[in-house]
Formats: sequence, structure tokens, C-alpha cells
Amino acid sequence: PFLMRIVITSSNVEKIVAVENAFKSCFASENLTFATFNASSGVDDQPMSAADTLKGAMNRIDHASRECAGDFFASIEGGVDHDEDGQMIGFACVVVKSGNRISKSKSASFPLPPKVRTRFSGTWTPISLLSLSFRSQNSSGLAWNSALHSIWL
Repeated sequence: PFLMRIVITSSNVEKIVAVENAFKSCFASENLTFATFNASSGVDDQPMSAADTLKGAMNRIDHASRECAGDFFASIEGGVDHDEDGQMIGFACVVVKSGNRISKSKSASFPLPPKVRTRFSGTWTPISLLSLSFRSQNSSGLAWNSALHSIWL
């Protein structure tokens, strides 16, 4: 049987679990193996715009696909931006690559609670926005299924 190798471009536990769950859901009858490669995003630790967030996810894919062998490369980059009302929002950009095919997707956006917003004033203090979005909003599943579905079909 065919063994599908998926390279996850981060060592972040929330990202690893999200990728593994998405692939297991989409390819339930396949033999899957997962590897992690801590690829550089080339952007700030916390991207503060949708453009930088997508750029970070793409950079991780580019870096990992040059350094590792895999059937799929999967990247999640958590980002923060402001919506049209000036509200600070969190989201994730998801990029999946297989061969020459690349699929990009974005999770649902959610308003950041006041406690989280205060961490962004002045000096950045690391916080796992992905953990917040995946656990409280369950937005990752839609983005992942969309990205995987579009690249596979």
C-alpha cells in the first residue's frame, strides 16, 4: 500500500494536531506518516496583517519543500489584523503543497478578547492564538478541509 508522507512546517503542538486531524479526516483509508520540520516563516513571530500571515505560511512551505521529501507539505500561520471596524481579530492562514499544486486558505476570523488585545500594545508577549482559535472557535477544521479538498481534487 501507498504510504503518504506529510511534512508539517512547525513544531508547534497545536499546529501539528490540527494538521494530523485534518489529513486523517480527509484521507481516512490511506496510510499516513507525519514528520515535522521547523521551517522559518521569515516574518515576525506574530504577524500583524493578513498579508504577512500568508507570507509566513508560504515561506514555511517553500523552506520545508526545499529541505525535506514529502507528498504533502502543510503550514499554518496564526495572524492578527484589524477588521473594517478597527476591531483586533485573530485567524490562521493555511497552505498545503503537493508537487506543483499549492492551496491557500484562511480560517474564520474572531475578535480577540480584551486580555489578549492588551498583550499586543507595546512589546509583543508570545501567546498561542492558534490554541485560542482551534479550541474556542473550532475554525481550523473548515480552513484545513477547504485547503486539502482544493489541492486533492
